[in-house]
Amino acid sequence: MKKNQKFHPVGETKKVNKMIRQKVKNFNLGSLKKTRVTASSCLILIMSIAREIGLIAELEKRFSHLKKRKRGYSVSEKILSFIEMLIKGERRLNDIDILSSDPGLLDILRMYRFPRANTIGVLTRGFSRRDINNLANIVMKLSSNIICQKGLREIVIDIDSSLIDSEVEIAEKSYEGFRGFNPLMGIIKGKGEKLRDSAIEKEVAESVHFVGSERGGDVYRFVVVRRKSQQMALFPEFQYTYRVYFTNTDWDKHRVVHFYRQRGDAENIIKEEKEGFAVDNILAEDFLANAAIFQLQLLAYNLVQYFKYSNLEKSWWNLRIKQLRFRLINIA
Repeated sequence: MKKNQKFHPVGETKKVNKMIRQKVKNFNLGSLKKTRVTASSCLILIMSIAREIGLIAELEKRFSHLKKRKRGYSVSEKILSFIEMLIKGERRLNDIDILSSDPGLLDILRMYRFPRANTIGVLTRGFSRRDINNLANIVMKLSSNIICQKGLREIVIDIDSSLIDSEVEIAEKSYEGFRGFNPLMGIIKGKGEKLRDSAIEKEVAESVHFVGSERGGDVYRFVVVRRKSQQMALFPEFQYTYRVYFTNTDWDKHRVVHFYRQRGDAENIIKEEKEGFAVDNILAEDFLANAAIFQLQLLAYNLVQYFKYSNLEKSWWNLRIKQLRFRLINIA
């Protein structure tokens, strides 16, 4: 083979070239610097809603003290730039430069460029515990607005934790054996007790379970659901599957079953936050900085939920953020 000669499998080059000629028309690659086209049209709409509901004013009111220089970006601009980056689908602080390469987005937002990654990093490292609590309160207030938008009269809060793998220095060993973090999240769900499988009522029983010493133990009520497997089992003990619900309610056992069967969606919400809003990414070495980033990720998630329930048809409410990006957010 001659020097600098590229290797191609026999026949592959002609095959690829033929495919390109058949499927791609002539086009020119150029710069978008002189245009006002944006690849994130709906992102602008979400940010306008953030202004309308008072989110920007609230951020300035609570965190203006974090601005160290008179010139430069305001605190709300830095925070919302990070949130926009998450909503668009980016996962690292350096990905914020992608927003600065969108001339239409900059033009409509009247910005020269977005803050750099180190600017966002400095901001998050400046958050105190009190600041993080204030940020969490903003997230909770937005969650309350979502409840109103959905018209919910009664809600259930599911509490669930998740493990995030990380090798940063401050990470500690988890109960699964790897080093990482174990955040605890509250998921708000509308209460519903619709009967979906009446046949299961025939296989419901209840009892009590005692834990501890005879003098200092506690008694727990539990309800057991037994369901016969549709597939034949080789051994009799495998003919049934069992599900146990521990509860402190005094409800009828059938109501307990129907209520708790609605509560299995927490893992899906956590998965959405991890995959869709980078909650599984540890972006800083400082614990409080990570806590601030975590609240900003939750704020981004809740802002999108508010946008869906207040501006989109009900058929769109259950769409994941990935689907929203393809269908609406990242549209030129």
